[in-house]
Amino acid sequence: MLEPMHPAEAVQDYLNGRTDLSPSSKQNHGYRLQRFLEWWEKEGIEDMNDLTGRKLHQYKI
Repeated sequence: MLEPMHPAEAVQDYLNGRTDLSPSSKQNHGYRLQRFLEWWEKEGIEDMNDLTGRKLHQYKI
């Protein structure tokens, strides 16, 4: 079973792991991922384990 992870924590983990990016590219990723976090908050979702393909598609559209 996967441990619960808040979307903000997942985004931070992702950005911390992207050592291949320049600081400005990492900042740009962060700006775009902020929209993702805003969407998750609007949806009332607090755990990345609740991310499904259908929800990801809804976010994309």
